[in-house]
Amino acid sequence: MIESSLARSFPKIAVLSLLLLCSVLFVPSVFADETIQLAPVNPAFQDFIQSQQDVGVRLLKADGEFATGYIPPPVDLSHLTGQQIFQSAMTDSPFQILGVPPASYDLRTLGKLSPVKNQSSCGDCWAFATMGSLESGLLTKETWNFSENNLKNTHGFDFGHCSGGNGDMSTAYLARWSGAINETDDPYNIGSNISPSGLTVQRHVQDVIFIPARANSTDNTNIKQAVMDYGAVMTSYYASAFVGPNNLYPTGACYSSTCTTYNYTGANQSDHAVAIVGWDDTFPSSSFSPAATGNGAFIIRNSWGTTWGVNGGYFYISYYDTKLGYDRNHVFHTAESPANYSRIYQYDPLGWTANAGYGYGSTTAWFANIFTAAATEQVSAVSFYTASPNSAYEIYVYSNVSAGAPRSGSLGNTTTGTLATPGYHTVSLGSLVPITAGQRFSVVVKLTTPGYNWPIPMERPVTNYSTAATAAAGQSFISSAGSSWTDLTTAVAFANVCVKAFTEPSEKIGIFDQGTWYLDSNQSWAWNGAPSDTLGIFGVGLTGAVPVVGDWTGDRKTKIGVFIDGIWYLDMNRSWQWDGEPTDKRGVFGVGLTGAIPVVGDWTGDGITKIGVYMDGTWYLDLNNNWQWDGEPTDKMGSFGIGLTGEVPVVGDWTGDGITKIGVYMDGIWYLDLNNNWQWDGEPTDKMGVFGVGLTGEVPVVGDWNADGIAEIGVYQNGLWYLDKNRSWNWNGEPTDQFGVFGVGLTGVVPVPGKW
Repeated sequence: MIESSLARSFPKIAVLSLLLLCSVLFVPSVFADETIQLAPVNPAFQDFIQSQQDVGVRLLKADGEFATGYIPPPVDLSHLTGQQIFQSAMTDSPFQILGVPPASYDLRTLGKLSPVKNQSSCGDCWAFATMGSLESGLLTKETWNFSENNLKNTHGFDFGHCSGGNGDMSTAYLARWSGAINETDDPYNIGSNISPSGLTVQRHVQDVIFIPARANSTDNTNIKQAVMDYGAVMTSYYASAFVGPNNLYPTGACYSSTCTTYNYTGANQSDHAVAIVGWDDTFPSSSFSPAATGNGAFIIRNSWGTTWGVNGGYFYISYYDTKLGYDRNHVFHTAESPANYSRIYQYDPLGWTANAGYGYGSTTAWFANIFTAAATEQVSAVSFYTASPNSAYEIYVYSNVSAGAPRSGSLGNTTTGTLATPGYHTVSLGSLVPITAGQRFSVVVKLTTPGYNWPIPMERPVTNYSTAATAAAGQSFISSAGSSWTDLTTAVAFANVCVKAFTEPSEKIGIFDQGTWYLDSNQSWAWNGAPSDTLGIFGVGLTGAVPVVGDWTGDRKTKIGVFIDGIWYLDMNRSWQWDGEPTDKRGVFGVGLTGAIPVVGDWTGDGITKIGVYMDGTWYLDLNNNWQWDGEPTDKMGSFGIGLTGEVPVVGDWTGDGITKIGVYMDGIWYLDLNNNWQWDGEPTDKMGVFGVGLTGEVPVVGDWNADGIAEIGVYQNGLWYLDKNRSWNWNGEPTDQFGVFGVGLTGVVPVPGKW
């Protein structure tokens, strides 16, 4: 069983605690001529701390009464207030065409909202607003009901399970892969602070946008665009003006006894989290009490059940409300399959609780984590937080580093770019970085946060918020210039930088059966059904269709397709179905070549899989990816396998340089063109391997079975898989090699390995 590590009611806080909280804003120099400074703490959080003695009354209500539960986070992002963050974030946004948001918009009419839920008397509105945003972002392609109970019980912060929270806490929970969990696996129970252990995480959240606070009543474009582009937006407002004893609605902010409209004009801190799901610019100001200064209202999804409000749990808040959206807002999106990455490396389970920098005017800093590889695999992505729009980053990943020296060892990758929005972001690396079990590797980030002098995101203990945060020497490092490094724990006690590393899964297996794809996404070597595994329908009704798989778009995710008589149908958006052009792709390459066999690979090493055909020892490869034969040298015609009878073309990155090379398989013998010169040069220049001899009806399969960046071989026979994991070119038995059963009993199926 898992219990929130500090699941308890808030104690009263002594004045000394607050003084300690403020005093660490300046940290004496631990560098030669350098001083590390901590960013100021969010004043709203400090105000909350000072009024803590009232929290039990405010957050936990009697049975049958509505609770609130929003607590301001300690990280201060007030410098973002009023900044427009989406100008370049979504090039296909409706605003790029229309120029301004429409006068009204409602996610309810688009089927983009999950059912309204009821938090009851528990102060966990923030969990409901979080999952409401996440579920909305996945609709209409995916329908989910995620567990708020698991979030409230296992968040890991100082608050009890019904004692409040915020979007930063939700981000930490999701970013560390504690959720999202199915509601049916951990149903809502306000009386419980314990959740079962070992529950299956259904989706991983790799990006969260932190939308700046509104500057005034007309500063609404950020929120509106986020609603249109991503779905429901988590926000906060001051609700206690109408939540009195026994759910009475006192005169003032609430217009009627059913409370369908709301307009607070006071100065109290926000205390309730909800989701913005639309707006109406013409909503009459007279509908509010007191009457609003002008027309216009946001449509709000609450978490007080379907009998409250209007249309089953919704209501309107005026644009002129003085607290709605005046703290930061969150939109939870990019909820991905848990199979997209195989492992997470991290030291910051509580996420972003503080920032540091090197003084005023210095918006650039370096920070790094050194990890120890748990297995032989490949680093494929890195995540961190940014406190400004258009933050420029440089990411360096090193393998085999020395203790305490983040930039030692071998540089495996450099990736640069700019992140348009503040928040939590995952960046895919330009190339995979192989790491070896037991070996130290490092992730180094140089980050520039325009207009903000504390670029380094940290997890550290904050009194009565994140006191469970801990760190050890040798984990996190900081630097002003990327040359001289200091262990962060010597500057800020028990602190780590917020940098995570993600590794790429090894190749997985699957089968194609007359247009239906059964893909072993969770790598269990058994069909577990969707969503644990992937069921695709692509190619049904096409007689003679041959399955093809590849990374058609360069995002390092394997996608499917079929080839029939020179026509290619490719699933570009990875929806596992044909969506027509231009969403998907229909190409023509190989028409008129009788007996042509499709072959696909990254022929040029640019990260994108391209097409080709093989016929009787001759290869025609579309190097420039324009879906037609342009002749040499634009495209490539190669000869490899001429004169062999019954041979099968095979392709793979035999050397780990990122370029797919060719080969042929015949009766258990493999001939592989290691030096990529399109001819057989004999060993050791090329490779002849023996794997599969003596098997009848076997099919060669190729994949990176051990995640070392180099393709290995294998064979498939009637549902049985024999994979040469250690690349010894012979069967060594398990666990050195891999024997799997997937597809037994299905006749006429085709094996399809890929990174599902």
